[in-house]
Amino acid sequence: MIQINMPMPKRCFDCPCSYMVLYGEYKDDYICNVKNYVGIEAGECLLENLGKRPKDCPMTEVKQE
Repeated sequence: MIQINMPMPKRCFDCPCSYMVLYGEYKDDYICNVKNYVGIEAGECLLENLGKRPKDCPMTEVKQE
């Protein structure tokens, strides 16, 4: 596991783990790379609502001690 000390993004569009697909079936769509990395099919990782973070976001905030 990697822990990065950064503010949690308020929306997927601002997240460093999302990206725009440049070619193929999902060209010009945004995908959550974390969900795709753990084996979820690309079609299920599409970010349809870039307005706010979804409840099933795989990123979690780590509290500093």
